[in-house]
Amino acid sequence: MSLLVAVVTATLVARSIEPRSIYEARLSEDQVQAQRKARDL
Repeated sequence: MSLLVAVVTATLVARSIEPRSIYEARLSEDQVQAQRKARDL
């Protein structure tokens, strides 16, 4: 149980620092913006 809490906490902290997902982190900022626009349509 404590491991699960540690993983969730680490994920939340990482997301608060860098909101992009691990998949988006490999992309350039322009590619991320294009994906977000496509997703919002």
